[in-house]
Amino acid sequence: MSGLFSYYAKRIPNFFKKAGPLLHCNASPSSNEAVIAFKTLKNDLCNANLGSIQDGVPFEVETDASDFAMAAVLSKDSRPVAFMSRTLSACENRYSVVEKEVTAIIQAVRKWLHFLKGRHFTIVTDQEAVSFMFSQTNRGKI
Repeated sequence: MSGLFSYYAKRIPNFFKKAGPLLHCNASPSSNEAVIAFKTLKNDLCNANLGSIQDGVPFEVETDASDFAMAAVLSKDSRPVAFMSRTLSACENRYSVVEKEVTAIIQAVRKWLHFLKGRHFTIVTDQEAVSFMFSQTNRGKI
């Protein structure tokens, strides 16, 4: 769980001090200290989002999909603005890796269309085949 927060560590003051109980938590259910640390980091991350929507700075939609879920982050200037995640349906579980990644992109763009419509934005994915499909330089090849 701390991996999600560590991605945004530079946006959370005293991150490593606050995340300590999460890093040492191996039991389930989590200790009271770990639960408090999680809530504190979550609140700090939410507060870091405030004021991050600025004109003139393009949006970035970063997506990822796994065997059972998809997630996305809408950000500006490396600051998170919104998050999205959901589990895949039974039908989507049978999709290929590329189809899962593209589905995550489509879901994210649909969810944040009110932010993205009429603006330039960047889509970030770790799937090379998807990157190739969306690349402007490869437009004539598809």
